[in-house]
Amino acid sequence: MIPRPSEVIRVRFWAAAITRVLGLGFLLLALILYASWWIEGISDGDLLNFSYYSGRIIIGTMMLGMGLAGLLMANPLARLVVRLPPRDPQCPSCGYTIVRSSSERCPECGLDLDREFSAPSPMQPPPLPVEAVSEEMHIRGG
Repeated sequence: MIPRPSEVIRVRFWAAAITRVLGLGFLLLALILYASWWIEGISDGDLLNFSYYSGRIIIGTMMLGMGLAGLLMANPLARLVVRLPPRDPQCPSCGYTIVRSSSERCPECGLDLDREFSAPSPMQPPPLPVEAVSEEMHIRGG
């Protein structure tokens, strides 16, 4: 089944939204780790004892990076994960481009196809009548 572009856009929106929420969660975890380091370090007087606090600093920095990546890269990641369908439908088995096929079988491999493949593609404009093409060429001077 080939998804409609509106479905792809909806899924991309939700994928980006979930990625942003996860990014905010990672930023919150990083803030908690850094705050615990600062509060304990100031109260104990050893804030710059990095060997003692290295675990919190390293994990906090990783969480900060993942949070920023989630916030800044949400849309590109959603586009990467949720792809638009190809312009011309292709056979899921062999990849043969099926354009307005009248049969319900792939002409290349013989796979049974849904009726979506035999109908005209909604992304392709209908062909222009001959009169419109000749008039357009006359206007352009061709």
